[in-house]
Amino acid sequence: KVLIHRKENEAENKEQAKRLLNFGYRLSSLTNQPAALIMLDNEDLETDFPEHKPDLIIKIKTDQKIDSFSFISSNLAEIISELNFSHLCFDQTITGLETGGRIAGILNCKIITNITGLEPGPVFSRQMFNSKVESKIKSLGDKTVLIVQSADFGQSDYKPGSEEIIKKNIKINNEKIELISSSSKSSSSSLDDSKIVISAGRGFKEKESLDKIFLLSKKIPGSAVGCSRPLVDCGWMEYSRQVGITGKVISPKVYLAFGISGSSQHIFGMKNSEFIISVNNDKNASIFNHSDICITEDIKEFLDLLNEELQKP
Repeated sequence: KVLIHRKENEAENKEQAKRLLNFGYRLSSLTNQPAALIMLDNEDLETDFPEHKPDLIIKIKTDQKIDSFSFISSNLAEIISELNFSHLCFDQTITGLETGGRIAGILNCKIITNITGLEPGPVFSRQMFNSKVESKIKSLGDKTVLIVQSADFGQSDYKPGSEEIIKKNIKINNEKIELISSSSKSSSSSLDDSKIVISAGRGFKEKESLDKIFLLSKKIPGSAVGCSRPLVDCGWMEYSRQVGITGKVISPKVYLAFGISGSSQHIFGMKNSEFIISVNNDKNASIFNHSDICITEDIKEFLDLLNEELQKP
């Protein structure tokens, strides 16, 4: 079986979840194996994904409300170990990486992350060295966990057999892990469900200058603050804000890029935006090749003027 774990948080991008299902179904067709979908008992496939019918649905019912599959990784691994699966597919999110990695360790499986392509074999493609190199990988293990960048996987022609539903009741037992609290440094919307994303790049030379981005976001209702990888690497932004092939893959209605040069790694994460506005003092910045509006200007001066205009009644 090819097991597909879809994202359980409804606030996250449902379109991305559909593409993960398409990846799983395409893999099922290539390997000539049935596809099984893992989901929580309170989720409704008919409502959320009526056109995506797997051969088998595994519904997990817990003794308490859970917000993330990462908190029941051990329970999930136990259920999966009873199934004769070949591939277990997760989306490349924080939850997917954490859960998939733990399950691969528990079950002693092979694991391949950052998958961007799929060919007969099956052979998996992944980007390396800031997307300058594409590698082709084939798993030599009987069981493999796959972490997938699902943005490039469109509709599948997979035709399932007879749909079967199996229900599993589990009692959550995580003595070694306890969630004390969670908090956010910003009241902005998350990157996944925001229609407007305002991103900062390496054009910001001081961490304090990023306050201008957060100030702009507060003045635009429903917007979220994102960033390119360099700002995460230097500790100026948290990983949950990173847009790109190793971060979030998003598709907002409007994407504003401030001081972002436009590496292929970053472009992969935001190329599905409906409208892109870029501000950069380099008129040859590669992000301008992907933008609807290109503004050649100093980002700090531009943000000061923009915030000042938005402050006016």
